[in-house]
Amino acid sequence: QALSYFAKAGHAVAEGAGVGWYDVGSRFFMAVPFDQPVDVRLVQHGSFLPRSALGARFVCLADQGSSAWAIRCAGPDYDIERLGSNVRSKVRRGLARFVCAPIPAGRLKGEGERLNKETLERQGRFYSSAAKASWERMCNALDEAADADIWGAETKGELAACLVALRIGNVSHLLILRSGPAHLKDYVNNALLFSYLRNTLAIDKLDYVSFGLEPLGRELPELVRFKESMGFERVSLRQAVVLTPGLDRLLRSPAGRLAAPASRLIPRHERLARLASLASYVRGQERLVFGEMKHVSA
Repeated sequence: QALSYFAKAGHAVAEGAGVGWYDVGSRFFMAVPFDQPVDVRLVQHGSFLPRSALGARFVCLADQGSSAWAIRCAGPDYDIERLGSNVRSKVRRGLARFVCAPIPAGRLKGEGERLNKETLERQGRFYSSAAKASWERMCNALDEAADADIWGAETKGELAACLVALRIGNVSHLLILRSGPAHLKDYVNNALLFSYLRNTLAIDKLDYVSFGLEPLGRELPELVRFKESMGFERVSLRQAVVLTPGLDRLLRSPAGRLAAPASRLIPRHERLARLASLASYVRGQERLVFGEMKHVSA
């Protein structure tokens, strides 16, 4: 069902090596379920990805890949008392100002698009017409997804923040957390995330809520601090990034090393930033490339 959601949201999808795969952008595929270990050799020698694929990223077996971490929140006892005193105060103040509850996909598509734009721009990311179209496709797919959670924080009839998660098995994977700058000082993110975590862990009794894998690039320090303050912890695992031979050579070459300084000169160029992060990561892992095989048609 998760793979069906990504397909309806406009992503290219595939199946192989015991898991599903979806294109996260720039012809890079990620495994679904996100946290299921996959044998690197099956990915290297498989023929399930489209011919256009440039790479694949996934959690791998314990004796493969390189060290990484996922950030997760677990425990049926999740409640406000688990948080530090300063964060408890922020959560209580946020809950006093906002009503946090599930919302329909139609409302997310309308009011949430503004929150998505404002959050990405606040993070220094360029918001294009393509990003808006991607948001609309995501919301249309969510409207048909039985295993998706869509929550919002509302004040005086206005949507101040939104959250989207996808349940796979007994795990919830947070995909989206967006908020408007006018409400940050009122701790809207604290209130919304706390409400969702308490509902998912203490009421629905899911195993854990995941905020995803360690980013290939450097994550914003304030985002890490926020997640950990809300009860998330880093869990060690192994991950691998498998590339086409040509892209692997390019990223390891002197030209590939220029991506990082170029990205600093053009800070709002998102693709260049992703390329710089990927080049840095790949040079730190062993060479993992696709074998000579026939890919399926795109």
